[in-house]
Amino acid sequence: MTTAADDDGHEPNRSVTPAPVTAEVAPTRTITSFDPASVRRTALIVFTVAGAFLLAMWLFEVTRHFLFLVVLAWLFAIALEPGIRALIARGRSRGTATAIMGGGAILVCLLLAAVFGQLFFTQITEFVKSVPSIATAVTEWINARFGTKLDSSTITSSLNLSPGQITSWAASLSGGVLGVVGSLSAVVFDLVTVLVFGFYFAADGPSFFAAVAGWMPQRAQKVFVTVSEITIAKTGGYVISKIILAALSAAFHAVFFAAIGVPYWLP
Repeated sequence: MTTAADDDGHEPNRSVTPAPVTAEVAPTRTITSFDPASVRRTALIVFTVAGAFLLAMWLFEVTRHFLFLVVLAWLFAIALEPGIRALIARGRSRGTATAIMGGGAILVCLLLAAVFGQLFFTQITEFVKSVPSIATAVTEWINARFGTKLDSSTITSSLNLSPGQITSWAASLSGGVLGVVGSLSAVVFDLVTVLVFGFYFAADGPSFFAAVAGWMPQRAQKVFVTVSEITIAKTGGYVISKIILAALSAAFHAVFFAAIGVPYWLP
């Protein structure tokens, strides 16, 4: 809206623009209808996905112990890999190198069990038998130190450290390595499973990765094989370094504990 003054100073009549008139629009209703075929298809997809998920969870629950053994076998194969590659570089075949490294690892474990196994279980048995006297000595020291009135017999009974229970524990351990392993057939089965799969992974690992790479596009095969080899080499070096470090640590601690006369130094 605009106004202007005349020459004599009188304002002309104001011009007003009328507001537009809007007509009332009737609300529209949207009707949604479901296609029976689409509903059935969607329901089928949902139930199929849910069933597949439940089946996968059930299979994992059933096979998770076996999968754990497979992972241990893979770690065992990875630990042998540096030695296997060193023997291959000296002209040995992969199968022969795997047999040498795996057999050597098993032989070392058997020698350690033969040398220290019975001593280990003997010290464990002695320690278990001395638990009540240790509990009594600790209770008396606490009473003398802090002025408490603890009863050692009450503490040992509440911890189920009765002489009968101690005797049962000692009897189960007194058989040594062969007695424990012989009474635990499941452990032997798991050990055999780990060794079998570990030797397979170590001997046929490159062929396995090559077979997996065969399902990939041509440009991705070389990358996959290269990354797999680097991963195995680096992981193998890490695992074997940790095993060597743990063995050296255990050896030095055992010698030191035995030298200063620590009871039950081996376990």
